[in-house]
Amino acid sequence: ADIELKLAEVNTHQPETHIVFRNQSEPLEQLIAQLGEVLEEEVPIIPNYQAMREVVAVGKKRRAPGKLYSPRAVAIDYNTNKIFVTEGAQILSRGLFSTHKRISIFTERGDYLDSFTHKDMQGPHGIAIHEDNVYVTDTLVHAVFLFKMETSFPLIAKLGTGGSRIGEFNSPQNLTVSTNGDVYVTDFYNNRIQILNSSLQPIRNLTKKPIQNPRDIKLTADEVYVLCEDNPCIQVLSHAGERLRSLASRSMPNDVANPHFFCLDVAKNIIISDWCYNGKVKIFNKEGIFIHAILVEHQKKVPARGLALTKDLSLVVIFPDSDYYLRIFSCL
Repeated sequence: ADIELKLAEVNTHQPETHIVFRNQSEPLEQLIAQLGEVLEEEVPIIPNYQAMREVVAVGKKRRAPGKLYSPRAVAIDYNTNKIFVTEGAQILSRGLFSTHKRISIFTERGDYLDSFTHKDMQGPHGIAIHEDNVYVTDTLVHAVFLFKMETSFPLIAKLGTGGSRIGEFNSPQNLTVSTNGDVYVTDFYNNRIQILNSSLQPIRNLTKKPIQNPRDIKLTADEVYVLCEDNPCIQVLSHAGERLRSLASRSMPNDVANPHFFCLDVAKNIIISDWCYNGKVKIFNKEGIFIHAILVEHQKKVPARGLALTKDLSLVVIFPDSDYYLRIFSCL
């Protein structure tokens, strides 16, 4: 079948371009690389969200290996295309908690590979991968864990106890890593972003003023995007912590009701999972204007959780219902 790619502006002299590869047997990444050589620069590919279709559904709710139980966040190892999923705490009746306390690993096609955990973890939640480091937040022990990307995933470092001082956390939610290895952690109830070095040594808070209940964070070359419980729910800051603008209102019909996770594509479109019972992932452009919503038809009354984009423009989303599923959508 033909594959149509919508390309962003590759330089100031070329408008937005549509390119169609017809019945090519070569891998798509190779074709894109060849195109980049012709244009003498890297070609940014924008997902086609309106044509998105589900291609994989995995992880039926069980405690056995390869099955997911209360999955939370998703991260992609872009060197291997492996998918990492945290499985955390679930609130049961009478205020009791059930925790699976592990990170499960899948191939890009959804095949189960492995899982790992640590005795000190109680409620793994957020996850980020940088080079051969795997960083995981734990909302129950109020800490950040650093694992090495080796066969047994050994624990290298751990930082945090409950508290409000530097290096302490109060329900750390998600995290991301800069190109130089600094770790940005959303410290939810402390209303701040803590910056750590690659070994989890505290550096500073991102801002002097509070950020209302930050849940997720992403970095671009010149800006920091924070998803929080403010309205609008995306706060855009400079790397120095200066507030630049706000995006994605929570008050309009097509807006998000209870955002928990988000990711960015190369055009700075914002993909947000809505933790309310409409089963939707909502997409906004870089100006914060609603573009599209993804709805799994038989899951209209369930929330969406963690999500991430792979290198081949597949969107990985957790859509839990009576069972828990990791769903992969093709964006091409």
